[in-house]
Amino acid sequence: MKDVRLQLDDIGYTELTELARSLIPTLAPAWTDHNAHDPGIMLTELLAWIAEAQIYSLGRVRRDERRAFAALLGVRARGAAPAQGLVWPTDPLPVARVLAADQRVRPPGAEAPPYCCSHSLLLWQGKRIAQLKACRGDGSEDDVTDVNRLHGVGFTPFSDPPLPQDRLELQLNGDWPAVPSDPHAPLGADALLSIGFDLALPGQGRPRGGVEEAPDTVEADADAFGAACLPTCPESASLQVLLRGGGEERELTVVEDTTHGLLRSGVVLVACKPRRVLKAPLTLVLRGAQGGFLRSPVIRRVDLNVVPIVQREQVALRVEHFGTGAPDRSWTLPVGAMVERGNPTLEVKSEARSGHMLSWSRVEDLAACSPECRVYRVDTANGQLVFGNGLNGRAFPPGASLQVACWTTKGAGGGLPAGLMWRVPGVQADFGSNIAVVSGGRAVDDLAELRRRARERVREARPLVTSADLGAAALALTGLGVARVAELPIPALKRGTPPRPRGLRVLVAAGRHGADGRDGGTESARWLDEIARRLAPRLPLGQRLRVISPRFVELRVRATLQAAAQADPEQVARRAMACLRDQLSPLDDGEIRAWPFGRDVTPLQVRSCLRQVAGVLRVEAVELVLGGRPLPAGKALRVGLSGLPKLVIDRQDLTVTRGPGRAP
Repeated sequence: MKDVRLQLDDIGYTELTELARSLIPTLAPAWTDHNAHDPGIMLTELLAWIAEAQIYSLGRVRRDERRAFAALLGVRARGAAPAQGLVWPTDPLPVARVLAADQRVRPPGAEAPPYCCSHSLLLWQGKRIAQLKACRGDGSEDDVTDVNRLHGVGFTPFSDPPLPQDRLELQLNGDWPAVPSDPHAPLGADALLSIGFDLALPGQGRPRGGVEEAPDTVEADADAFGAACLPTCPESASLQVLLRGGGEERELTVVEDTTHGLLRSGVVLVACKPRRVLKAPLTLVLRGAQGGFLRSPVIRRVDLNVVPIVQREQVALRVEHFGTGAPDRSWTLPVGAMVERGNPTLEVKSEARSGHMLSWSRVEDLAACSPECRVYRVDTANGQLVFGNGLNGRAFPPGASLQVACWTTKGAGGGLPAGLMWRVPGVQADFGSNIAVVSGGRAVDDLAELRRRARERVREARPLVTSADLGAAALALTGLGVARVAELPIPALKRGTPPRPRGLRVLVAAGRHGADGRDGGTESARWLDEIARRLAPRLPLGQRLRVISPRFVELRVRATLQAAAQADPEQVARRAMACLRDQLSPLDDGEIRAWPFGRDVTPLQVRSCLRQVAGVLRVEAVELVLGGRPLPAGKALRVGLSGLPKLVIDRQDLTVTRGPGRAP
């Protein structure tokens, strides 16, 4: 098999010197002495020798040099990350209890890797949610308790676009308990209340009876639980949770929100430190923390006691007489050790001659430490602990033993399929199941992964110069549901019109609305501002971005059709209405192409669409209606640069007559 590696060392000293001598007559005709004693020849030979050494080294880049090249692009080796998921409860618990953090939970089968609970949780008793109420900013309310208990049918609780006053109210079943975390401890003050949300992507189902029906199979969101164990700063929380009960209302601290403000499936963990037992009725109120929600979600299930699980286990190792007093002593961590910042604590201790254990602290740079500091750094790329040299951090003392406690994970090998039943400590029967796959694990980045990420960074992290760059970056924003974008061209300035500010770029963005995900709707200002905020750092210097909503122009179509003698007029009318909706669709949907931004609607285009409907013999008349007034015959509907038509049509707008011939 031929070696496919790139051979950079394909020229040597002899070839370089001969090439240099051959170029002398053309570059320097006055230079006639080409013998070895000439100083110029000596310089060319010296440069050829240096060039040969550099070419040789290019073909043999060391590992540390490759990591340094990746670091120049902002790509550094990452440590191992665990697979994560959510376990949804199936049956109510007879009594409330506390599930301690890092307590083992397990699916059936001894071959499954070890999993544990990521936080200390307060598991609610009984049916958990007695009533679920969707309250909108316009004052309307819907009781969605029965729909929520179906666990497969979705509902839209908020206005579209969302209003600042939209909220979700969960009436809890029973009193707020004060539960001991163990038989010898007082109240479980550190336990968190878990609220799980299973969200459907926009347009993932069709409405039936005013609600959205989810697909038969639950698809896993690739990044649904990507941040399940990363700490979330309470100041940056996108949700606000209030507790109503006992004639008062108090705000609970949101410790973690993996839904990112109800943009995707996840769990909301709130601190519940009861100073006393709170009597029923109790209500949890969830609303947007900063002026409302970014998007109006389609919720398939809301429930308490949803357990976030992480595939990891704790390992404690001891190395006798590890210390030698030598500088820069290092020790290799076990395979799969989780050593990144934000992961569980990595404890390193040394045993002194007196038998006492001395703790060592982790730092990022040993060069900034004094000789008295007991510190170490973690070499993530090589999976090692590196101690000081006596000047920059204390050297590991001679004869001392090393004791390390860390968490390990199997990375991608810890993933599990959906639909497994899980058991938790203290519950006799099966506690619940994971409705989505357990995924997200990865191993320590090797050189191949660093090269892949570096190439991806070079390809995607460039400035947004062209309209195609700006549109692709907007569509790639995760969680916001951007379905369609277009950058407006700079219009020709007319006399007397104010010029556009220099460096301003205007982007039209549209998301999916309605149950089918193709109905046009006005976007919220917060959603548009969030898109601009995420894209602004990638704009060239001196440019500013403004994101606006499409301008929808309501259009009514009235037509008179003649159906074939064998066709049913009612079926022809339904097919014609569906054809018009597809033709004037604001968003793409599979094989349906969206109507272009700024394209006017002409009667001829409508005629062409209706003529292609099966069973239509002839299109006798077409009339476009704008604002209740018919447009003149043959006149097009003007929508503007950022405009899209919004079709409003019902059965009364179509007149279908049977054509000549023998009816069936």
